[in-house]
Amino acid sequence: IKDTDLEQVTSNSDYPLFTLKDTKNPLYELAYQTKTEQGEESFKSVNDNKSMPSLNEYISKNPLLFFKDAWGRWAVVGEFDLQLMGGCGKPVVYLYPEKPTAVHLSFSSPVALNTNIPTYQNGWLVKASPEGTLTDLQPQYTDCSKIDGTKFGSEYAVKACKTNSYPYIYWTGKSVENSYPLVEGGWIVEKKNLLSFMQNKLSEMGLTDKESQDMTSYWVPKMGEKNAPYYQIGFLQTKDMNAFIPMNINPQPDSVLRVFLDWKALSSKPTVVPVPQRLEKVSRNGFTYVEWGGLHFQF
Repeated sequence: IKDTDLEQVTSNSDYPLFTLKDTKNPLYELAYQTKTEQGEESFKSVNDNKSMPSLNEYISKNPLLFFKDAWGRWAVVGEFDLQLMGGCGKPVVYLYPEKPTAVHLSFSSPVALNTNIPTYQNGWLVKASPEGTLTDLQPQYTDCSKIDGTKFGSEYAVKACKTNSYPYIYWTGKSVENSYPLVEGGWIVEKKNLLSFMQNKLSEMGLTDKESQDMTSYWVPKMGEKNAPYYQIGFLQTKDMNAFIPMNINPQPDSVLRVFLDWKALSSKPTVVPVPQRLEKVSRNGFTYVEWGGLHFQF
């Protein structure tokens, strides 16, 4: 961006703020595409059923503001009114082989990772025990000193790294190629009932009490941060996740159970409620792969 592309705007900020002079600047179209690439239905699902704005409507809101950082470089901040579908928030992978087994896992399609514990280095290579404990077989790639153990969801990770004994593989990120699938159906749940609802549905799909506790201890507080009276909740199940975030697993497991929480906060109880989903319970036989995760919203 050039200085001549910008003009200063009136604001209450301590720093001078600028906007683009030319409403046809390609940066507007790029930002607009990022906000609307998920399609009309997905856009509505995270924007209180509002339709996508046109490009001109988006530009009329002055969605991009520019300022100079401490090094004199131009930086930009976008508007926060339109929500984006987020990435995968704390998916964790459990491995339960019938005997101690070296297992290699990798994404079949590109994923932009934000968190990976232990570190993803051309995949994960771990030794899995029947009760689920994982030993990283390439520990040289994970720097324990760089793990933030104060971050919600990572409290266990520093000790796990130092002892090279992990309860699961933990990652967050976003698929580079695959669009977030549309979840059809679900439930409207009062905030006070989130925990019991989640426990019941996770049990229906085949998670153990320990796996359910791990998932609810992360996601119920995360949802509660929105402090909404109601929540719409649905799930991507194994078939959906195999298409959205396909995994290469060697050796191949005999049983695969993948659960992904799709949710949004509601300001009131809707007059039209979704059709309840049909949940499939996975029977565990032989070497079993279990994964849970959920949707992180971006603003």
